[in-house]
Amino acid sequence: MQPDLFDILDVSQREDSYTRLIVEVLNSSPAILEHVFAQLTGKRVFSGGIAQFRKQFAGKRSNDIPDVVIDAQSDSGLWRLLIESKIQSSEGEYQCARYTDECRLAVAGGELAGFTLVYLTLSGQSPNAPGWISVSHFELAQLIGKCDVERVLQSKPALSLAWSTFVARLTHYEGHCGVNENASILDWLLQTEDQYFVTRNERARMLGSTLVTALGDFAGFSRIMTKQGREQLLIQLWLPRWATGVWIENGDVPLEECVSVHFELDVPIPFNRSIATLHLHCEANPYLSQSEVKGLGNCADGFLAFADCFRDSLHGSLDGTGWQPTNSWLQKARWPCPFEKATTIASLRNSIRPQLENVAAKIDAAMMDAGKRRNLKWSRSFPSRQQQ
Repeated sequence: MQPDLFDILDVSQREDSYTRLIVEVLNSSPAILEHVFAQLTGKRVFSGGIAQFRKQFAGKRSNDIPDVVIDAQSDSGLWRLLIESKIQSSEGEYQCARYTDECRLAVAGGELAGFTLVYLTLSGQSPNAPGWISVSHFELAQLIGKCDVERVLQSKPALSLAWSTFVARLTHYEGHCGVNENASILDWLLQTEDQYFVTRNERARMLGSTLVTALGDFAGFSRIMTKQGREQLLIQLWLPRWATGVWIENGDVPLEECVSVHFELDVPIPFNRSIATLHLHCEANPYLSQSEVKGLGNCADGFLAFADCFRDSLHGSLDGTGWQPTNSWLQKARWPCPFEKATTIASLRNSIRPQLENVAAKIDAAMMDAGKRRNLKWSRSFPSRQQQ
């Protein structure tokens, strides 16, 4: 693979480089900016409008700094187009929800007539917050190309070289983003070198997305991580109702109201075993280490009591399921998942699907039982498997 401009400058995975390029392209021509604005917002620009890079919200002392903001007078009044751009990183904690709140406050205060929120990623994935439009970088690049009726991107040498290189990267990504379900997972992850945006971690994300899509109601993700000095493929899977809330430090919601129960499949890299254990975890949401939980003192007592109740209730129902009760810090049960170097996505899905379904109703019942015993708010409306 030949290095391109971004490789040579050692910014190939630096998100701000690409975001700054997008801002420069949008500001290079009023026609490009106005057409992109109209296509994404459905609003016609009457006057003004400039793409602003990493501009902090007015009057804020926080780190809420959206990647791209365009405020323009439109046929509906002053309208904001806000774009949060990602390449390899994921959404920050509450990031998109906070941006939504800031825009709503601006409308309520009469500063804006309205706003449009765009989450820009390589794959076009959605953020955790509702109300956002999901757009892929390739889709935006195609839109910009169609809007460049004056061929500005060809007439400015520095801009032309950077933009054409970026588009070539996106085109390469589009050609490699499919996952062959019948290919060896480990071969697909490890035997292909990183190529521009198609990195090992991005291939892991694609794998997780393909697996989750085929598992129906389950949500999840997959990534490469380093733990205890070794690499591993980590796949997390859960039913959405098993995440009961999101805890904010120094907030008003107790930790025990913010629980995440989920499965974790850990595949060591390199792999030299015959199984890859599927674990069932009960954690705080978001994850807190054991030392972090202990550091909360009495504030963590309710969560720890719930975790113990959940474990005890679950363990009493695992007979005949193939799942083994465990009692480690986070892990409450485990199942030895058959896994070999030749295991494919299809064969992995077929082996774990019945194990997930076999224990899901028991997890529901254990969460409901433990939540009611601890008198937790979320348990009062926690849906049973039969109700969904």
